[in-house]
Amino acid sequence: MTDLPLLRKRIRQLIARVRRATREAHYQDVLPYLDRIERDVESAYALGNGVWMQSLEEQVGRIQQQMHCFIRGHEVPWPVYKVRPEGGRRDTHVR
Repeated sequence: MTDLPLLRKRIRQLIARVRRATREAHYQDVLPYLDRIERDVESAYALGNGVWMQSLEEQVGRIQQQMHCFIRGHEVPWPVYKVRPEGGRRDTHVR
């Protein structure tokens, strides 16, 4: 069984780090994705869905990797994942 409060805390910390990086890099394109993931984390936590929360943690990790590419001046593989505008629990792969 996954420790949901710890996982939620870890995801929130990761999102906060990515938000700081976006402000410092003046790269605001990822903010809607982070907002959606934050809402989904709270929904997953309320439902007790640890698998969904782990998936969300992976998504934030991918966004963080993309931010590192942007900051270093490399080509940004964006968008690798597209957030559904309304509803939906999973991101859609659009490679």
